Amino acid sequence: MLDERGRLEGPFNSFLVNPKVGLAVQEVGAALRYASSLSHRQREIAILELAHLERCDFERYAHERLGRALGLIESEIMALARGEACSTFHADEVVVREVVSALYHDRHLDDELFERARTLLEDERLADVVVLVGYYQFLALSLNVWETPLPAGESVGE
Repeated sequence: MLDERGRLEGPFNSFLVNPKVGLAVQEVGAALRYASSLSHRQREIAILELAHLERCDFERYAHERLGRALGLIESEIMALARGEACSTFHADEVVVREVVSALYHDRHLDDELFERARTLLEDERLADVVVLVGYYQFLALSLNVWETPLPAGESVGE
């Protein structure tokens, strides 16, 4: 994401502080975007759930826009922004949201959620959700440390 003067916006500026590490981090992000077994909807649901939990306005701003482009409807986006369940989610999407919440709150999945996630997502997608949570928690941390603002003139709803 670039501003009107061509400068990077979001967490990516912090990657330039140590470019070797920043490049490795960016490669993880690229793998999550382009090589993950998660569907686009599952990925955006996970990211938006975590953005709500982390109170990370920049990730919410960026991924609400992306979620809309990838098929999330407004009521789904608003439910995620409030940390609420959404009746239009399929069972696999519900479990993605629940896994993200459990990992955020407990850093663990209880036996019932683990088995349900393995059944609905299978091991590869469950592993991708775990990596996604760690990656986006890192991004939220970086955005907070560097006090990264939203792009000029932008805001997120309440």
